[in-house]
Amino acid sequence: MASARLLIKVLANAKKTELVGMHGEAIKIKLSAPPVEGKANELLLSFLSDRLEVPKGLLRIEKGEKSRLKTIVINEWLEKDSPQDFLLKTKVKKQEEER
Repeated sequence: MASARLLIKVLANAKKTELVGMHGEAIKIKLSAPPVEGKANELLLSFLSDRLEVPKGLLRIEKGEKSRLKTIVINEWLEKDSPQDFLLKTKVKKQEEER
């Protein structure tokens, strides 16, 4: 099975959890959880699991456990699109649903 990687720029302690868009090479995500005791990391993995439509157990933080810039590994990525493209498409889809 193929694995994939995502580069994520995190802004913790935001008003709400949301995918902002591209930030250089990374995808910027705002998280409503504080960056203490792993709460922001836990919320990030839950958020990505939901948006990427994969079980949370297939996601792990490879680099950046205590940094704003994180590399996320997705095991068993089966989609044609890269996880980055998939996330950006779901962002557009969610925005259209909210209208």
